[in-house]
Amino acid sequence: MKDKPLARSKGTAPASLPLRERRRLETRRELIEVSLTLFAKQGFEATTIGQIAEAAGISVATFHRYFPKKEDVVFSDVSRRAVELRESLMSRPAGTTLLSALKDFFVPQLKKRHSATEAGIVKLRHAVLESSPSLRGLVFENTLALTDALCEVIAAEQQRNAATDSLPRLMAGSVIGALTSTGWFWDTSADVERRFDDLFDFLEKSMGPLIDSHDSRARNSRQLSKRA
Repeated sequence: MKDKPLARSKGTAPASLPLRERRRLETRRELIEVSLTLFAKQGFEATTIGQIAEAAGISVATFHRYFPKKEDVVFSDVSRRAVELRESLMSRPAGTTLLSALKDFFVPQLKKRHSATEAGIVKLRHAVLESSPSLRGLVFENTLALTDALCEVIAAEQQRNAATDSLPRLMAGSVIGALTSTGWFWDTSADVERRFDDLFDFLEKSMGPLIDSHDSRARNSRQLSKRA
């Protein structure tokens, strides 16, 4: 099958990027829109990659150049999030608390997702996730990956063994669970940013003393040792 040009979502890729990269990102986004629309209409499990390719006017091979499998369309923005979270927390400036770094990591992503160009995608994805048991299972896997990443950082900075000490995982699970719950119930709400501000205020008061009373001192001590 010869590919027909997609009706790309113009203006969604940064203008500073080279033309080839902008077109690639716009095509990728168009595939996400087409796929999510079909998933919402006829169900994720019932929709085939062939149907997505036909609706998008491309070949199945072209689809696979962008997404190895159809699940990757739904989770296109979270596949590397656990790795990025770990790297962001471990490289944060000295004196920055863990919860502050978490907020700095998640809030910009939140604002991007709820921008004028992304709001429609968010609503479609949310509808698809709510209607598919198999996708909700993948949501759990992604949540577990984020919990593992945060647990690893907490354990390292508090000099605890996460395999034998339950506290790092309890703290990580509480924080990521609160983030996930807030995102799930308020993701399509107009005041979602305020909801997350309220969440981080709550976490600072309830979890901050437990998490940051240890890691800030240990982290600052290591930073000072490196500079000496």
